[in-house]
Amino acid sequence: MSELYGYTVPYEHFLKDVRPWAPDVPEFVAVHAIRNACIEFCEKTNYVQQNIVPISGQMNVATYQISTPDGTRFLDAIEMYYNENLLIPKSVDELAVIYRSYEWDTIGGNPAYVTRIIEPEIQLVPFPVSYLSNAITGRISLAPTRDSCEIEHRVWEHYAETIAHGALARLYAMPDQPYSNPKAAEEFRRRFVAECGSARRKVEKGLGRADVRMQFQGWV
Repeated sequence: MSELYGYTVPYEHFLKDVRPWAPDVPEFVAVHAIRNACIEFCEKTNYVQQNIVPISGQMNVATYQISTPDGTRFLDAIEMYYNENLLIPKSVDELAVIYRSYEWDTIGGNPAYVTRIIEPEIQLVPFPVSYLSNAITGRISLAPTRDSCEIEHRVWEHYAETIAHGALARLYAMPDQPYSNPKAAEEFRRRFVAECGSARRKVEKGLGRADVRMQFQGWV
């Protein structure tokens, strides 16, 4: 895992908060549920964030791939800048309205807006018409990938019980298992969703600009 991601812990660290409630669950099944709970937690909260490595603006190039540490994926853009000017997030539909007399993706100039069509990329509108070194900067949120083995340690340090609730909800919801328990699954799911909501509010309060978000076409 890249050092940019910070200090990490393996998913097995969460087992001590899961196994007492589900002792009959095989460890590899429990770890899988923990991983999925961590992914969902990050998706719901934008809790894990980092600054991107600056990217140079290229002449007549609109799309730029955002690199992330191994075992993570680009989830959301918290703030993006071009030449230290804040880029305003807009959806494709919004851009079509703004540039109603033109095809918005054919316009060059000083980038003012940013959107997403393909998950690992951002698209600048207008696109740059000259090269500018390290022009694209910003902060993004991350989620673990499905094949990851670890998570940023702050998630474990501050939200171990939340992740355990999410994992237990998944485990108890599995059908036709000795540990299946729909009623318990519903209760742990309720706790997990409520705790994710609380965590997201804390993140947005800390950011002070909760309305700045990117649109990823196709994101559910």
